[in-house]
Amino acid sequence: MLLRTESASSSQIEGVTAGARALALAAIEQETGPNARLVAANVTALRRAVDLAEEISADTILAAHDALLTGHPYADPGRFRSRQVWIGSDAISPHTASFVPPHHDRVPAAMADLVAFVRRADLPVLVHAAVAHAQFETIHPFNDGNGRVGRTLVHAMLRRADVTRRLTVPVSAGLLTDTAAYFDALTAYREGDIAPIVRQFAGASFRAVDNGRHLVADLEQIHGEWSGVLSSRRGSAARRLLPLLLNQPAVNVAYVVDATGVALSAAQRAVEQPGVRRHPHPERGRPAQPGLGRTGRDRRAGRVRRAGGTPGLRLSAEPRPRPAPPSARGCPRGRRGGPRPAVLRRPGTPRRGPRPPRPSPPRPSRSAARARPRAHR
Repeated sequence: MLLRTESASSSQIEGVTAGARALALAAIEQETGPNARLVAANVTALRRAVDLAEEISADTILAAHDALLTGHPYADPGRFRSRQVWIGSDAISPHTASFVPPHHDRVPAAMADLVAFVRRADLPVLVHAAVAHAQFETIHPFNDGNGRVGRTLVHAMLRRADVTRRLTVPVSAGLLTDTAAYFDALTAYREGDIAPIVRQFAGASFRAVDNGRHLVADLEQIHGEWSGVLSSRRGSAARRLLPLLLNQPAVNVAYVVDATGVALSAAQRAVEQPGVRRHPHPERGRPAQPGLGRTGRDRRAGRVRRAGGTPGLRLSAEPRPRPAPPSARGCPRGRRGGPRPAVLRRPGTPRRGPRPPRPSPPRPSRSAARARPRAHR
């Protein structure tokens, strides 16, 4: 959850926003908008960079960029830029730009120098990470995604220095509180003053630690409430899935099988547990989401309705009541079609009365039948 918070905040700094529900759906490869997919890709890039923190190199930075922007050819994912770029101007000319990064021919050498600086171990960790990030942003090695990859580099450095071990401190969430000051600090660094960017990262880190503690406390409380509502036995698939829902609140059966290792039938029963809300269109393969109520499917009609109840707890999933028979709806007994529909008439046309009974033809008498000539065979 903290890693996802960091990825969402880092993307929001660049103007890429996605709701929590869309991001949870994108994490299990459900159909979402492009922004949610970009934020989910940022989660993958951050995880890859942190996993390779012991071997920070140009190749690991390129791998993080490739994970972030795979499927976006304009960004040339996994490669350093091969053309000149600039910041703060139109796409025609850099003459009015606020900053013009080094020529693309100088990028590989500049990145090699940055990697050598990152591997140093004689500097205070936050100062080291802040200066490395500002230098990365100054080099601007990619066509797109520089800010997100640059903040990913910060987390790789924190993990390499053993400042973080199992958790991710959402530093970008701290920077997001004042993005103008963050951008001004980058500008000051390019002008030769490193103090503002160090102050920004120090303040953002302490705010992130405080926010992270509150988030962990809230998640522990939610987990306790869910445990009290869940009626499954200890050791069941639903119990094994419960702590995973704190990190991935939207799941499908495939995710449950992969995350818990249970059989397909057990995963299906876990998703069907009370307190889990089905997507209004489960036949389209949408996932279930915990703690938001539940819906039941009318299997006969193939439709889904939302049942009433208390939000966050079990909601009734009883089948939809069948329609009453015609006799119970005021229709004459034995008439299947119900009341006869109204008939449109022209204005002024008199209403027809009931039809008179059709007279039956007279039956011939016995004497007439005997007098009828018979056909000769």
